[in-house]
Amino acid sequence: MSVNRPQSHGQPTIRWGGHSSAGIKACNQDAFAVAKPSATELANVGRVAALADGLSSASHGGHAAAVSVANFVSDLYSTPASWSSNHRAAKVLAALNDWLCHCGGQEQQWLTTFSALVIKGSQGHLYHVGDSQIARIRDGQYQQLTQAHQQGSALVRALGAESHLRVDTQSVDLQTGDTFILSSDGLHNFVQHQQVIDVIKQSTEPEAAAKALVNLALSQGSDDNLSCLIITIRHCPKHNPQQLQQQWQHRRIPPILIKGQSLDHYKIERCLHASPRSHLYLVTDKQTGSTKVLKAPSPNLEAHPQQLAAMVREAWVGQCLRHPNIMETQAPPAQSAFLYVIGEYIEGQTLSQWLIDHPNPSLSQLRPIIDGILGGLRAMQRQQLVHRDLKPDNVMIDHQGRVKLVDFGSISAGALSEQPDWHQQNQAVGTTDYSAPECQLNGPADVRSDLFSVAVMLYEALCGKLPFASKRPGQRQQFGDWRYQHLRQWQPKAPLWLDALLEAATKPDPATRMNSLSEFRQRLHHPQVDTPSWRTLPLAKRHPVRFWQSISALLLLALIAALLS
Repeated sequence: MSVNRPQSHGQPTIRWGGHSSAGIKACNQDAFAVAKPSATELANVGRVAALADGLSSASHGGHAAAVSVANFVSDLYSTPASWSSNHRAAKVLAALNDWLCHCGGQEQQWLTTFSALVIKGSQGHLYHVGDSQIARIRDGQYQQLTQAHQQGSALVRALGAESHLRVDTQSVDLQTGDTFILSSDGLHNFVQHQQVIDVIKQSTEPEAAAKALVNLALSQGSDDNLSCLIITIRHCPKHNPQQLQQQWQHRRIPPILIKGQSLDHYKIERCLHASPRSHLYLVTDKQTGSTKVLKAPSPNLEAHPQQLAAMVREAWVGQCLRHPNIMETQAPPAQSAFLYVIGEYIEGQTLSQWLIDHPNPSLSQLRPIIDGILGGLRAMQRQQLVHRDLKPDNVMIDHQGRVKLVDFGSISAGALSEQPDWHQQNQAVGTTDYSAPECQLNGPADVRSDLFSVAVMLYEALCGKLPFASKRPGQRQQFGDWRYQHLRQWQPKAPLWLDALLEAATKPDPATRMNSLSEFRQRLHHPQVDTPSWRTLPLAKRHPVRFWQSISALLLLALIAALLS
């Protein structure tokens, strides 16, 4: 089969073709597949191609190969748009491997090699298990990109062989003119690299080249099934420093709006909030009659693309996630000329205001709020999303006490991390008093970063103080510059287990920090009973300020005594 694929905005144009043959064997246990994605699937996942070689020694090797390529290609498009290519491939392959292991037993073996190529933007992502192969021809040079998992002639890795699957993963930059060859060992073990280059160069279509290579391998003694899949990059988009914003490039920032005006089909009721970064309006959807919130960037951000990118990310999150503890967002109509985000209207107050109205709240009052925050974060974690700007102003509590997370302009996502400009957009984010140290030091953020912020908010709610002394941005340069202040300094009656929990969740170094939202919630509701009592701790731990004041006083008395003697 040989197919030309039309160009999609921001995605490469490809030509592909493949051929498979049983060769001298009675049946063909190889399989390959190439996806035909929709425009949305193409933007979220990319183009997917896979080839598998069922083990001839396995009772169901051919079935394993066919199932693996078909399910990998289809299931990849069923994963969340926020996942990175590597994360979604790992999840799909792990599920495939579990299924093959379950089908296999003492009398049945569902074993296959597997190689896949995902083409997304200007990158190719490779996934490989076994002795099939992925190679690339660039500028007339043949390069083998994967290595066979063999010891001697024995295959040591395959899908369905063991419950713990090890997959070779790598990402390569794409160039116009690149040709990728996916093949089974019945082909690449019997043709020379230069022969592959010559055949592809002489062929007008990828399918013709694949057939010619299969026939060449047969004529040169191949004694196995033979499969060859050829993919040529006809056009590759250049690295775009604003990939996520491409679809928004034609939109402009709306002017400052007043009551009674309309923007598209939204009528302005009043301005809720205005800042140098954005304007927030209460609006009525004239199509449905529902009340919404419209957030638009301030006009002075016209020359600040990174700030505008935050607005685009907020709308993008709405396409990825729906959860009771997360504010719903949506993009403006496709035909709109303006840049803004629509969100659900939450009748209630921020956690900051709630704490003003509820001074000195009890732990029993705070637990439901923390549960709501953790519920939203767990939903985000499943989508490979990290909020990165959790603070009391970004937590809403409605009149029924339901908690919702808001403001997703700083969000990090696996899919966004694949953009070539992500490191530029991934500068220090969040509010200094609540943001995790790794975020302030321009490091990668994950669920531990959000957990840090949750623990800081709980600490502040309990005692009105922060666990770390406030400092201006840039004053801290390493993890050691954050020093935890024990809760008992401000709340002497606070249980020691709670102080220990907050300290574990706010460790400056994420490598030593608690890393589970569920564990934090479990320990918050069911304290560990083996925590030592407060009085058994050294004075330096219980009251560090008092301890060093005492030491200083003793040293002063000793100095005075020495001078008088």
